[in-house]
Amino acid sequence: MALTLAERGKIDVLVRRTMAQQHLAGLSLAIAQGGVILYARGYGYRDVGRRLPVEANTIYNIASMSKQFTAACVLLLQQDGKLSLDDPLSKYLPQLRHTQGVTLARMLNHTSGMPDYLDLIDNNHLSYPKIMAALENAPLKFAPGTRFEYSNTNYALMGPVVRQASGMPFDEFVTRRIIEPLHLGSTSVGTTPIDLPNGAAGYTVVKGKTVPAVPQDAAQLDFPDGGVNSTVVDLVAWDTALDSGQVLGAGFTRRMMTPGPYERYPGVRYGFGLDIASLDGHREIYHQGEWTGYAGENATFPDNRFDVILLSNTDGFDEEPLVRQIYKALNPT
Repeated sequence: MALTLAERGKIDVLVRRTMAQQHLAGLSLAIAQGGVILYARGYGYRDVGRRLPVEANTIYNIASMSKQFTAACVLLLQQDGKLSLDDPLSKYLPQLRHTQGVTLARMLNHTSGMPDYLDLIDNNHLSYPKIMAALENAPLKFAPGTRFEYSNTNYALMGPVVRQASGMPFDEFVTRRIIEPLHLGSTSVGTTPIDLPNGAAGYTVVKGKTVPAVPQDAAQLDFPDGGVNSTVVDLVAWDTALDSGQVLGAGFTRRMMTPGPYERYPGVRYGFGLDIASLDGHREIYHQGEWTGYAGENATFPDNRFDVILLSNTDGFDEEPLVRQIYKALNPT
């Protein structure tokens, strides 16, 4: 299967228009159905200064799209009998003083009330000791289980939870249990894309001009809330494996994709590491991600087994309109 010449042309026009409007340095795109890639290519530059072009296999930090990998790790550990989603956070991090009512499940669907560590400390030179020090006496923002509020803390703290439950660091666990078994050869945790072969340099837009992003301390890329680096091609393989039950048993996959009790946005609820919505009457399961120099979205439409993945090396990228334009162009109602 492949797109027709006319369909490819239509997609290229949509992508190039968005890139020009949003001043993106580069962008990779993959469109797949039933696990088969229909179209994958790169646009623009992964390194503007050296004029190195983006390809389908260009590597980006996928930022908060990492949360679906983290959620799957926690569910794998429950499947293994090593932890329970009903476990209180205090079982793993008793030094945090204000966690009454906070469970792993409430952390995974952002109903825990935990404040976001990115709002508490300088985002440069992040480290776990700094995060833990900031959180040790930080009060909850609301009673756990009473509303939704997105907080990176919920997923950052899954690092020590995974370590205690599995006996290995988070990056080693996700590598052994997900990346290696699924043969995601361009996916990694714990480094920066620019240090990887075919990795993209990060950019930002200042007064309408695309300029190199100020690099953040690489240590932040170890964190489970945003530490995965990948490609659009590997994310197709990941989506296919997750949807087909190769990652988790069917019951655990359903739990991951079950909407939480509160809306994140109108018409959007949160599962575990995944936003759940609909488009033209079809389910849309997706997550966006953004960190300094990188932004993108991994969207799947399970009713017709259709995937659209966009990764850019320019932060501030508003990707949702383009995802929906591509979906509608190839799935007319």
